[in-house]
Amino acid sequence: MRRLALVSIALLWCTAASSGSGASSGRHAASWWGRLNVEEQQAYLDGISDCLQYDVHRDYPNLPNGPDRGLIGEFYEAHPAQRHLTVLQVLPKVPPQVRRQTPSGGEVWPERHAYFDGLYWKGSERGKLPFIQGYLDCRAESDAGFAIQYPGPPERYVSLIDKWYERHPNREDEKIALVLARFRHPYKR
Repeated sequence: MRRLALVSIALLWCTAASSGSGASSGRHAASWWGRLNVEEQQAYLDGISDCLQYDVHRDYPNLPNGPDRGLIGEFYEAHPAQRHLTVLQVLPKVPPQVRRQTPSGGEVWPERHAYFDGLYWKGSERGKLPFIQGYLDCRAESDAGFAIQYPGPPERYVSLIDKWYERHPNREDEKIALVLARFRHPYKR
């Protein structure tokens, strides 16, 4: 009987973890993607890109940027039976993008997490939540223990990051991922 109770608790925990209460919810699929505006879609992809390039150290040559992010929507339209796949699962299935060379004299971000800092954060009011969702989804998919570190809803982390940047107005150069790391479980207030 005790063994059955433990198995039931484990199943409930796994169900809760996969149903949206933690960092990666699995709900970021076709219908969710279609409800986002262009800024929100790009912010979600920016969060994934920040995670993949600087934390997971995986390169996705087909990570859409700019107008090419429409390829994700096109994939869902062309493959209706795969509309349940998350955006992260669809990314490897979209055609690779041509890498754009930095124009001569163009701005380059050699430091870790590129330009995803306080200025990016403050300049994207509608993109804050999708950025954090993309970042957390990517980290949770690449590291099974990561979701346990960030068990709260993404909205909670957006609020905490907002408050951190408000309390530290002279630290706009602090990268979003590093500010987020300050709020790993247990929550810091």
